[in-house]
Amino acid sequence: MIDVKQYIPFLIKLGITQEEFLLLYLLYLAEYIDTSHFDLLGAYIKHFGKDIDGKRIMITEAEKASLVQRGWLQKGGAAGYTVTPKFANHFSNMDLGEEFICSYPAFTKINNINIPLISGNRQEIKKAYVTMIANSLSEHNEMLADLKYAITHNLINMKITNYLSSHFYKSIREMRLKDTSDPSTINFNQMINK
Repeated sequence: MIDVKQYIPFLIKLGITQEEFLLLYLLYLAEYIDTSHFDLLGAYIKHFGKDIDGKRIMITEAEKASLVQRGWLQKGGAAGYTVTPKFANHFSNMDLGEEFICSYPAFTKINNINIPLISGNRQEIKKAYVTMIANSLSEHNEMLADLKYAITHNLINMKITNYLSSHFYKSIREMRLKDTSDPSTINFNQMINK
């Protein structure tokens, strides 16, 4: 989910309208996350699409051509168009960082006192995270597996900024990959490449 404070600056930075963004976002989700998002695209067009020459559409051919020309959209794929790597990279910068932050425990108990673990500038945390993983979806998935392992084994007791800056996740990954009793020990990248 996109933070509202990011939404308008993101649209302005990319020079796209809300409808153009929604189209790109749904295509991105369908291509990179889950193909069921094509159904959402169809539902949106059915309920809110424009009637042009007897067809329901989301955006006009001229708007699509403009997105292609600006490098956000390209022909191909199941829907007739796909997002470009340029859009995927811009979007995943926000999306991957947000997913990691949302997966990180918000609090831990120390001496029966709740201690906050997520504090600081959320945008800076996202930027640091995406830089750390080099905007790699496969490394992001490994980081999430490391985090899940750490949470399951009660290994998280530091603020998210310290977890990232200390590279504690590297120790967690070593432990995770050595732990043959835990199903999350499978290297995510090896699982995909089989």
